Amino acid sequence: MRYARHLVPLACVFGLAGAADARPQDEEEEQQQPQNQNQEAPPMCCEEEPPQPPQQPPPQRYQTYQPTYEYREAPRHTRRRHRHERWRDVFSPSDVSIVVGGGGVDFMSEDLSSLVHPGPMWNARVTVGARSWLALEAAYVGTMNKLIGPNASEPHVMSNGFESDLRINFWPGRVEPYAFGGVGYAHWNLHNRDRDPVAAALFRDSDDQLVVPAGAGLSGYFGNHFLLDTRFTYRALFNQNFVLINERRNDQWTVQANLGVAF
Repeated sequence: MRYARHLVPLACVFGLAGAADARPQDEEEEQQQPQNQNQEAPPMCCEEEPPQPPQQPPPQRYQTYQPTYEYREAPRHTRRRHRHERWRDVFSPSDVSIVVGGGGVDFMSEDLSSLVHPGPMWNARVTVGARSWLALEAAYVGTMNKLIGPNASEPHVMSNGFESDLRINFWPGRVEPYAFGGVGYAHWNLHNRDRDPVAAALFRDSDDQLVVPAGAGLSGYFGNHFLLDTRFTYRALFNQNFVLINERRNDQWTVQANLGVAF
């Protein structure tokens, strides 16, 4: 008991020192605890799976080739036309057409038209440069007009001649309106003169005349080779001594339609 009174104060001193040492440790644990809560614990597993090697496709014996197609518009080449090629737009001698046909004919003079009936006409024509701006034409033309009289078989006036024209196509294409003018020759004859001597006395047996044709027409193409041509022609007649009743020119007019082919 004598030593007990000395042990009690010592116990109190050691108890206070232990409490002081325990308080800082508790504060450190409290500061570390939130940090440990934010960190997730690593998953627990019994054994880790070994890494698998990457899978490779089986080797191919033949390598397939897949071509790639890329559409590209063909370049537009604008070739400058040479001087010797430009004339083909104006006159193309490779475009040739041949037509045949007929129509009607009569005289412009009232004195002569009162003596003859309107009659038929026929022609055959070759056109060089039919589908260009300028064209040349050569034609055979024939006409016939019967004299007015009481008999059934009256004398009739016939002409046969050749003409050449310069033709201007306004819009070369499938449908071509055009105008033309030229020069020609016509030979006139009076047939069956003895059937009506009174009427025949007004005409000579034959005569040669200068013809100047001019007019306009319209051509239409069907397919690549067929065409229909219609035209009106005024034919001025010069140097004529065929008609004896007057000294004026007895000009003609003709209306015709032709069918043909183009090359």
